[in-house]
Amino acid sequence: MIAAAFCFFRLAAPVLPPGATGERPPHSNGKSGDWVVALAGEAGHRGVYFIPRGSSLRDFLAVAGVDADRMPVAAVSKERLKNASVVTVRAAGPAGASSVTVGGMTGSMRYALGLPIDLNSASQADLEVVPGIGEKTALRIIDYRRGNGPFRTVSDLRNVKGIKEKKYDALRRYFCVE
Repeated sequence: MIAAAFCFFRLAAPVLPPGATGERPPHSNGKSGDWVVALAGEAGHRGVYFIPRGSSLRDFLAVAGVDADRMPVAAVSKERLKNASVVTVRAAGPAGASSVTVGGMTGSMRYALGLPIDLNSASQADLEVVPGIGEKTALRIIDYRRGNGPFRTVSDLRNVKGIKEKKYDALRRYFCVE
């Protein structure tokens, strides 16, 4: 009976969510790129986008379906986005103007997307997401950063107590220095 149930569920057609089937997802505009930027807040198609390197904030908002022309000029500059940015759009308040802020992704979000975590801005929680880093190692990395200033290269991890060559080889792919 278990085998029959398995075969039934395995052969059953997938159930598609209701909605328009011909629409492209918001992150697909035919110009995808290698930088990852997330849209959060109350406007546009929230989610993760793959955009061309060096895209401006205005270009990104257009791809994400946010009407940048209805925002104050200062809010939507021609600034270039960085990889692993989070753009947050707040809806118009009582004054009638929307706002846009640009920040960085958390370490756990970067890890989930396969992006390296910046050693110089990672919190203890961000570091603990990485396999092989527990509470003690995360605190040692933060203490090293406090005592010696920002990491200049990922290889500076070797200077952290408890991180020898073998552990460094296992960890280095998870980190970057921005």
